[in-house]
Amino acid sequence: MGIHQGWAGMVEGHWMGWFLLIFVLLMLMLTDVERALIRSEISLRHKQRKNPKPFDQLVEQLSDLFRVFFAL
Repeated sequence: MGIHQGWAGMVEGHWMGWFLLIFVLLMLMLTDVERALIRSEISLRHKQRKNPKPFDQLVEQLSDLFRVFFAL
């Protein structure tokens, strides 16, 4: 019994490590996405100040959402 419990603990620890690694990588990717969105938002605003389009508003809302999410 004790041997099997030890193996179960190792497997659980192994999967928890992979989960944390994937979670951290996703967070890093999301910060890169946020930077890209802010860059595209700035360039779009600079190019199209006269006539705002729905896509600009969507990018603006998404970047605000990311800012709020990463501020927590």
